[in-house]
Amino acid sequence: MDGNITEMNSAAEVLMLSHITKQKAEFADLWETFPCLIQFKNEFKRVVSLKTTEICNCVYTENNHRRFYRISMYPLAFENTAGVVVRIDDITDFEVKDEQLRQSQKMETIGTLAGGLAHDFNNQLGGIIGSISLINLMLKNNIDTDKLHKYVQIIDESARRASEMVQHLLALSRKNDPSFVVVDLNSVAERVMKICSTTFDKSIDLKLKTYENKALVLADHSQIEQVLLNLCVNALHAMTIMRTDGWIGGELLLSIDKKETSDTTQIPN
Repeated sequence: MDGNITEMNSAAEVLMLSHITKQKAEFADLWETFPCLIQFKNEFKRVVSLKTTEICNCVYTENNHRRFYRISMYPLAFENTAGVVVRIDDITDFEVKDEQLRQSQKMETIGTLAGGLAHDFNNQLGGIIGSISLINLMLKNNIDTDKLHKYVQIIDESARRASEMVQHLLALSRKNDPSFVVVDLNSVAERVMKICSTTFDKSIDLKLKTYENKALVLADHSQIEQVLLNLCVNALHAMTIMRTDGWIGGELLLSIDKKETSDTTQIPN
């Protein structure tokens, strides 16, 4: 209960998290023996005081080698013994496979959107190429500055739009560690619907209902956008390629709303 190790098994001895033998671990300080656990001191105290179970995840890097661990802490009460059981599971293989799955899902979504994006991208290039041709023609003859300004503006807008599409594809496909910031779900939903309107089959009637105020959440911006986009793509498939009655199309409504819950159960990190 005071953070002193009373027993350590051989499995914990071989973990990269510690460099101490199980014989030397007896009565050693838990936080000095396993420095990565210091960040979970508050959870440890809750286990001691409330007799609850705490489960946390952590990433430990040593010599540029990153591994993932799940830390489980359980209250121990047996005869005259009271304390905490700390279990450390190496979940690196699971996390690596999960990351590979997420990346595969990203690429699948990009594949679904590619056709529509390519068509829209081609339209932007057409606007650029056509305007440049007209400017070249004007340069050979008398220059109409008003028309020249108009064509340059078309080139600028088309180039910006094409750049935005490329940047979005890169953001979707990029493998990044989550970065949690305050995100407005309304703006994310608007961006997702804009992508859908460009890439989805025109038989799908897209509708968006945003929350009346800012819908602020703590999330990774690209991942929460990916979640909403995946839901929309699944809905698209349900109304098109997965239909068996020969009829395609329907209404896709993306709605952002606030729901109250009385559930105070803590979600593991």
